[in-house]
Amino acid sequence: MPSEVSKTFLVEIENFLHQSSPVRSTGIQVDIGEDDPSLWCLEISHGDGEDARGLVVSLYRLDSLQVEVDVVLTLDISDVGLGYKVSGRVDGVKNEPNNDEACLRLENFVNEKDLLSSEQFSSGTVSISCELDLFYSDSQVESRNLGENSKPNNDSGRCLTFGAVEELHYIKVDPKVSFMDKLIKSTKAM
Repeated sequence: MPSEVSKTFLVEIENFLHQSSPVRSTGIQVDIGEDDPSLWCLEISHGDGEDARGLVVSLYRLDSLQVEVDVVLTLDISDVGLGYKVSGRVDGVKNEPNNDEACLRLENFVNEKDLLSSEQFSSGTVSISCELDLFYSDSQVESRNLGENSKPNNDSGRCLTFGAVEELHYIKVDPKVSFMDKLIKSTKAM
């Protein structure tokens, strides 16, 4: 039975048409039952001049997990005067080394005419609501975990497990004393 994980987030871009290069989202982390989260990134772009092609959204997988996932990406722009919604799906996304290709690409999400005529894209802030749904097989994760847990265990059955541990280091800094305080202190000593 496949498991589903959903992540919603918002991407806001100011003066989108004046961006000369594609705009990338921050890393999107999704927990799919592995030691490390699955990492994803959205790239939003438009062509310029002869290459104008409307709003293009590309989804990249950035992690190195060996879990194959099915992906559904839903995008929605519902700012004042705008009403665009699109969804795309791709099955069997594997993590391939040195792959710089997008695993999902939604072309012409907002057509070129609307993109160029909208005040929101040229001088305002565009908010894109995004939902990333990942479907993966529990058997892949369980078989990998069983392989790790089948190692001989020499302890007496006791186990103490900690979650993520954050190591903090502090440096003691003496507060700076103003010149006036030093002068008053030295005058009292006389």
